[in-house]
Amino acid sequence: MPGIFPESKAPMIVSAVKEESLHALLRNSLRTLGEGDMIFLSDIQGVIWSAADVTLVGTSLPIAGPENKSCRLQDGQEVLLAESASASSGFIYVLARPNTGHMSNYNSMFSMWLVLCMVLLVAGMIAVLWVLMKHYSRPMRRLMHHFAIPESTGSGGSLVSSPSEHFSRIETALQDMSKIKVQQTQFLQQSRPVLRNAWLNCLVNGEAHYTGPMPQLGIDFPWPHFQAVMLSTVPDQETENAILSCFPEGFEIAAFTSRDKERVFLVNHGQDENAVPRILHEAGKMLDEKNVPLVFGVGNFVDAENRVQVSFRCARRALSGRYFGDSSRVCVFEPMDTPKSEEEMAPLISRLFALTSHIQHQAADDVNEEIDGIVSQLKEHPPYLNMMRGIMLTAAMFLCKIVYDMKSKPEDVFGDDLMNRYYHIEEINQFSTRLKEDSMTLIAYLSRESSESNRSVVQYAILHIRNAAPAELSIQSIADALSISTGHLSRVFHQETGKKLVDYLQEVRMEHAARLIRENELTNEQICETIGYSRLQYFSAKFKEYYGVSLNEYRRRCISEQEPSS
Repeated sequence: MPGIFPESKAPMIVSAVKEESLHALLRNSLRTLGEGDMIFLSDIQGVIWSAADVTLVGTSLPIAGPENKSCRLQDGQEVLLAESASASSGFIYVLARPNTGHMSNYNSMFSMWLVLCMVLLVAGMIAVLWVLMKHYSRPMRRLMHHFAIPESTGSGGSLVSSPSEHFSRIETALQDMSKIKVQQTQFLQQSRPVLRNAWLNCLVNGEAHYTGPMPQLGIDFPWPHFQAVMLSTVPDQETENAILSCFPEGFEIAAFTSRDKERVFLVNHGQDENAVPRILHEAGKMLDEKNVPLVFGVGNFVDAENRVQVSFRCARRALSGRYFGDSSRVCVFEPMDTPKSEEEMAPLISRLFALTSHIQHQAADDVNEEIDGIVSQLKEHPPYLNMMRGIMLTAAMFLCKIVYDMKSKPEDVFGDDLMNRYYHIEEINQFSTRLKEDSMTLIAYLSRESSESNRSVVQYAILHIRNAAPAELSIQSIADALSISTGHLSRVFHQETGKKLVDYLQEVRMEHAARLIRENELTNEQICETIGYSRLQYFSAKFKEYYGVSLNEYRRRCISEQEPSS
């Protein structure tokens, strides 16, 4: 504040207040004072400068340390320290007389314990509220989600309106849970066959492990020791029951249908691996009497972590032997028979590509030879059952692709569903016979379609030749117009007409030249250029070769024929 205070000095603000008002203000602010307590204010030297008792003003006040509970005035009165400023200033002391009002026990041990108990009580109440919110309110709110509670129209409101309504909703929820449990039990009973079949499929595919009985699915095997039996076809219920009745007591059997629609018996027993084949041989005698064409593939126990999965694969492998001349009713997996690896599929695919090429070129002898090579390769290392079916379906797929490429349907060529027919083939020689028959059928179809297509190509080529200018005609231009190769065009033209395309083009040029000569409007040189020849001598030689006379002689004859006879 220039002109009032020097720049190097800090100003001081002084305020005044009436002493009685100051005492009243302090008494209202110091809530710990009682009605009989007195207020003393001292300066920094401890001299009382304000008090309700004016006789004490100006007397010295001993400064009490923080460890002192009380101090005595000069008149012998004992006072207690109630409030003070910070320790650094030490400016004001507010003292009260002891044994009056609330200050009587302010510094007592009892007061300290009382305050501590109050703090603990408040903390306990907060903890209780927290526990109630966590272990009661939240679960109840989750439970209330199952109730159809209408939304509140007011600004506030609780989840439930009263304790009675609260417990009524809980009772309703428990009843609903009981109903749901009954419904789940009924669903399990109704869906048990489907669930059981699904779990067994997971078991044989290594996606599940048998660790203990599962009465809810009707699976209660005494030993985790399984042997798979795979049936070649799905029998009727009477035949299946007759087969299962051949197993004596002690054999736990789970019959189910695999994901590939194959009927499987999963046999659990505590005997050796030859027990199941012996029983199936006895069952086979019963099937012989009924003339049931059913074959069993038995998977032996193999020392592996998942014996169920391995035994099931062995059953597939054993059952695939019927494709290669195994006429026995019970096919047992032989561990020494190494399964076919996936790498050996590549040569078979190459052979099928070669077979397709032979069919497209209508080479019947090459087709039969390629099929014999495929069958020989399959017999050399018999594949798994599913792999064998995959090979047959792949062969059918190659045949169907040729038909689809010709914008036709396989049913129109082969008469029925080719893929379904090949899937149900159960013998390698039958596969060879069918593949040869269908290949010959496809070759005959290709021959018919090829003849019709060739005739269309030739007709279009002749039409193009007749309508185009002779000077613009060439084998390449005709092939480009038909979007085919020159070699295919020449070959097809010769097959359908018996003439070479180059000879036919020369014939068309000579006929056009003869017409121009008869019109007698162009010279020989102009006609040679018009029909596409570059040298008059070459054109004259070709004309004489075709008509037997020279250009000039042919022109004189035409002129003499056109003159009127006298």
